[in-house]
Amino acid sequence: MANAKASPNLQAPPTSPSPAQTLSSEAVLDALKMILLDAPLNEVLTSVTRLIETHSEGMLCSIFLLDEDGLHLRYGAANLPEAFQAATDGVCIGPNVGSCGAAAYLRQSVFVSDILSDPKWVKFKDSAVAAGLRAAWSSPILSHDGKVLGTFSMYYREVLHPGTDEIQLIDYASRIAGIAIESKRAEEKLRQDERELRQLINFLPQHVLVLDREGSLLQANQSSLNLVSLYSRFTTDTGFLAGRPSKSFGKTCVLC
Repeated sequence: MANAKASPNLQAPPTSPSPAQTLSSEAVLDALKMILLDAPLNEVLTSVTRLIETHSEGMLCSIFLLDEDGLHLRYGAANLPEAFQAATDGVCIGPNVGSCGAAAYLRQSVFVSDILSDPKWVKFKDSAVAAGLRAAWSSPILSHDGKVLGTFSMYYREVLHPGTDEIQLIDYASRIAGIAIESKRAEEKLRQDERELRQLINFLPQHVLVLDREGSLLQANQSSLNLVSLYSRFTTDTGFLAGRPSKSFGKTCVLC
């Protein structure tokens, strides 16, 4: 009886070899330092992609950020051919929109071992082939309260299925990217709130001073500044500036 030969179509895709090492604490700290030092978000995200790429030869990484509309993905960092980026930037998420679009839509990791045979990649298959990409794994980047912030993706130029180490690695990468994105957005929100507060204070007709806990002047609204300018024309008394407003200033609101 002749030995039966397994059909190539029935063979499982090769599993990627285990990384030589897991994420080192020093590498993670370097990424976190960039966040604390207020480095631009794209620089932080690029450093994260490069950090992950060192763990597997031939791996290419990218990070998508979800637009405020909650529908479209924009590149935050990518080590991918420009033509492929142009074809996929701004893609609308969906269950069959590549690995990234599906991961963001389903809110779970999506591992495509062969782009050419997976229905999720039908729309972008030609672009992927032109870029030399065959496997695409993607994990959603989630905020602390579970909102989708974007996706972290790993690409390979060969048919490949992730092993346990790679699944853990992409999870770690997504968490680090999430910290960076949330931190930057929190800073931007704080700055926006401060700008709005300054604008609101400037519109108030009352004289408003904003002091820190030590009593140092942080802000005086336009009404106060106008009054100081007017008062300085008639007297050299600096009582107001020293924190001793004259009765002639009328009502002054102090915010601490």
